[in-house]
Parts: sequence; structure tokens; C-alpha cells
Amino acid sequence: MGELLKWSFQRLHVESTESRVILPLLPGVFAGPDRRRLSGILRGRFQVPSLCIVPASLCVLLAHQQTSGTVLWRAGIGPALLLCYHESEEVFVSKPLRQSSDVLASLLSASEAMSSEVAAIVLRNVYVSSIYARVTEAAQPPRLRKMSQADPLPEPAQLETTDEWFLSSPTLRQRFAEASQGESPMLRAAVLHDPIERDVLLGAAFLAQSPGHLDALSLGAADKCRFTWRFFHDGSWRRLDPYRAGVFEYALQNEGTQAAIREPGACGCSADFETFTLSHGYAFRGNRLKMTRFLPGHPSIQPDVRMPSEINRVATQMEEVSLVEDVDAVTVRTLAGKPIFSEAKSNFKIQSVHELLLELAAALGRPWQQLGLVAGTEALESSDSLDELLTEDGDLDLTLLLNDVKVEDPVY
Repeated sequence: MGELLKWSFQRLHVESTESRVILPLLPGVFAGPDRRRLSGILRGRFQVPSLCIVPASLCVLLAHQQTSGTVLWRAGIGPALLLCYHESEEVFVSKPLRQSSDVLASLLSASEAMSSEVAAIVLRNVYVSSIYARVTEAAQPPRLRKMSQADPLPEPAQLETTDEWFLSSPTLRQRFAEASQGESPMLRAAVLHDPIERDVLLGAAFLAQSPGHLDALSLGAADKCRFTWRFFHDGSWRRLDPYRAGVFEYALQNEGTQAAIREPGACGCSADFETFTLSHGYAFRGNRLKMTRFLPGHPSIQPDVRMPSEINRVATQMEEVSLVEDVDAVTVRTLAGKPIFSEAKSNFKIQSVHELLLELAAALGRPWQQLGLVAGTEALESSDSLDELLTEDGDLDLTLLLNDVKVEDPVY
């Protein structure tokens, strides 16, 4: 999978570290473990800054500029399914569909599985995916005839022995017309919509242009915690390329003690995370070079082996504040990028780092000795003045650091 993704980025001529990735997955094919593995590879090995993994069936719905509705899905891989979404959240998935009567039965099952209010919204519109329409047309019963050697091989869909071709749109419309005369108010109100060509790609494009939807479906703050990997060679620390760093990061986060990379036409490399060393070749032979790992802006020859979940744990406990806009401001963020303090420079009366630490400590409920601030790549001392930084044009962005220094209770 990693090699396939690497080839895809190269084929598209894009840098993975500079790209927001939207990945539509086939419903009924990729299970939870598969999605987590894909997420780990893209976030770790390829270090994508933003990742959104969505069902391709939801993209069909978004192509119609809807976030609530029902999608009739089928592709060349995986089963035909009926999926229901309410405000982009999956609320019902049918069993595999074998014939047109299964569609109507699944609609009835969906109406019983949801509240009447949600069902009225979700089942009002049924959208047929364009892939579904193409596959069902290809799945018409093949005519019997003698084939010569010059004839092309039939497509896999033409070899199926089930009656899935009855799921084609004309047949469904006939079934829906019959259901509209039935007793079920849900089916009487349901409207079957024709497919839109390239609907999955159109839905993904709609998602990319809708920051609100994209942020809601994107992965969380752990993605924003990026580590830099370096190795020591010829008297200097050199940056490990993103691909190798991503492989090692993924292995380390999954509790691996070693990782090896085999590359066609090259000797590859291997890493030992117990000694934090790098070897040329994947068999741990030859000289071993020292490695280190640290957060951007916090270089250290001592490897930082913390996991993103450890670093972001504190971020989830801190209340996020609204950013001051349109004027120069002083902003303090966690390592995960979450703003916890923001005030216009014109209203900022604090003059020293120590005073700011005291204010942050009061808000966080921690001793000020366990807090630290970084401006850019420079760590600030508690005794430093903020006057020089405040006189510079533009915003003053600071990063909050936390430590576990034991603080003795004061003696009164």
C-alpha cells in the first residue's frame, strides 16, 4: 500500500508534505483496520498536513450538494449497498443487495432503524451513483454466442450469475412507481434521482471547496504534531528525507523496535529505535549513524520518543479561545496549534515572560514553573522582557511548552 501511494504522489507530481489529501474509499470494502492503516501510512510515512478519509458513497451525496439523503451504491469491487446519511453522518447501511426488491426492503428497514423525523429527511431523496449505473448496465445477462479467439475477454461483471442487473435504474423506477401506490408513507414520498457523471470526484471537489465540511470530516489534532528526523554524518546533523522519516515515524508510533526499507536499485536502510541508530542496508550491517527526533523549533540530539497522543493530551484539556483578528495580536498556542490565549497588542499590558506565565498558569491550573514559552525557535527565559518582541511589526506568536518539574508546596 505504501509503495502504491508513493507511486501515486510521483505520478501526480505533487509533494505529499504540501498537499491536503481527500481519500474516498469504497464502502463495504475497506474496514476500520484498513482505514487506520491507510491513515497511519499517509500521516506518518508521507507526512500529509491534512487528511480526510470519506466513503465514496458520501461523495456521491455531496456531488448533489446534499449532506442528508440515501445513496444506492455499487462498484466493480464490493457489494451493492444502500447507505443513508444525515448531516454527513452514516446512519444506516443495508445488507448486500441482490435484486430490486432488496432495495425497497432496505428502505423499509432504514425507516424503522431511524426516528421518524430523521427518516423523513434521509429517505426523501435516493441518489443512484454513476458507478452503480455503469456496472449494472454492464451486468446485463450476456447473450449466448460462440466466441472466436479475436473476441475480447468479457468483463468480470458480465460473468456474474446473480440477478443484479435488475437493479438498473429503469427497473428501479418501475419498482418505485409501484411502491408509490403502496401503504408505506416513506416509500410514497421517496424520489429516485438520476446519477451524475463522475459524481465521486465531483463530491470530493465540493468537499475540498467547503472548509466547514472538510474540517468536520478531517482527522484530529494528532495530525498536527509533526516530528523532524535527523542523522549525524561527516560531523553534522542532516535531515532525513520525508519518505524514510515517515516510514520510521509510522514504525515507532506502532511500537516497533526496528524498521527496514528496501528500495529497487539501492541498498536501502534500517533503523534501530532502541539505540536510535541508522544503518545503510536493510540487514543492520556496517557503520551505524546516530539519529534524533524532535518537534520543529525544539532541536535536540537527545531523541524525543513521545507519541503525538501524549503531547496532545494536554491540548484536549485546555479551553480553546477565539483568535483576535484584523489587528496585531499576541497569541499563545499549544504544540498541537490550539490557541489558548489571544489579545490585541494595544490591550496587552504584560511586560515580562514571568507575568505571562503566571496568567497562563492561573488559566490552566498548573504551577507556572511547569510552563515555558518559545518565540519562533528561541526559548524564552522567565526573566526575559517582552518589550522588544512587542515592538516588532505584526503578530507575536508564542508556543507553550509543558514539563513535569516537581514543584514544592510553598512554606508559609
